[in-house]
Amino acid sequence: MKYKKNRYILLIFFFFLFVFGCSKSEKEANEHFQKARKYKKELDFNKAIDEYRTIIYYYPKSLLISKSKKLVEDCEQELEVDKILGIANSLIEEKHFQAALFILKNLIDKHPDSYLSEDIRKKINMLTDNRAQDMLNIARNYKEKGNFEAAIETYKKFIQEFPYFNEIEQVKISLKESENSLKQLNAQKEKEKEKEQRQAEEAKKHADEEKAKQEKLKKEQTKLSNEQKKNNALKALIEKTK
Repeated sequence: MKYKKNRYILLIFFFFLFVFGCSKSEKEANEHFQKARKYKKELDFNKAIDEYRTIIYYYPKSLLISKSKKLVEDCEQELEVDKILGIANSLIEEKHFQAALFILKNLIDKHPDSYLSEDIRKKINMLTDNRAQDMLNIARNYKEKGNFEAAIETYKKFIQEFPYFNEIEQVKISLKESENSLKQLNAQKEKEKEKEQRQAEEAKKHADEEKAKQEKLKKEQTKLSNEQKKNNALKALIEKTK
């Protein structure tokens, strides 16, 4: 009887010891978790990762394990976003705008909820606006110089790449004007070509007529010359007979 009583006491002791130990471990894990949250809020993701991993490695039975693992992934993603954004910024500084724009668009597609997403979107808008303005200036320059085919091609490419540009309707009007100008230019060229063809035909006709006239005159002169020779021969014969 006394043995059973002692055994129950020991069980109760170890139970409370276990509960107390677990409670203490969970409290320590929570302290690390709160530190990690603080670092994450301050955007110090490396220190936050260290705190989350401390929970994962040293408190494997903590209720915070799942959250800590997920938050480690989130912090690592933010570090990756920051690294790629740095590459894009370097490309912008080196004026490789198209490459930077490609990287930024892929980055925002993969990480739309990143704390850097607003900054990424601003840079995309900036690059898009700059590139759009550059392309628009090129198209206008072609149009002003009368290179309507190049202007039309550039305007069409612009509309395809920047369908939501704030002046897109004006761009469409400029495209239509360039198309009309090209039609007029081609019509004018066609008229000039027809005119040149008519002039060439008239010149050829005149040359043929002049050639025929010269040949006719030459034949008449030859005929007169032959008649003159005959007359002279006849006169000579008459003189001899006298």
